[in-house]
Amino acid sequence: MISKNLKETISLFPENEVFFRVHNSYYINLNHISKYYKHQGGTLIMSNNESVNISRHKKTEILKKIL
Repeated sequence: MISKNLKETISLFPENEVFFRVHNSYYINLNHISKYYKHQGGTLIMSNNESVNISRHKKTEILKKIL
């Protein structure tokens, strides 16, 4: 458990292109994307079978990174 907000927590990670903020509530590891479903913003299915919604504002950026 951690008492920091998401922005503070991600600042503790090393700077690289592996982690990406796809929504206000989600940072993901790009290496663990299994599938992408296209709709409004879109949905990512991660390697642990969890689904993560993509913000409409982040859709273009994430597509550049995964395609």
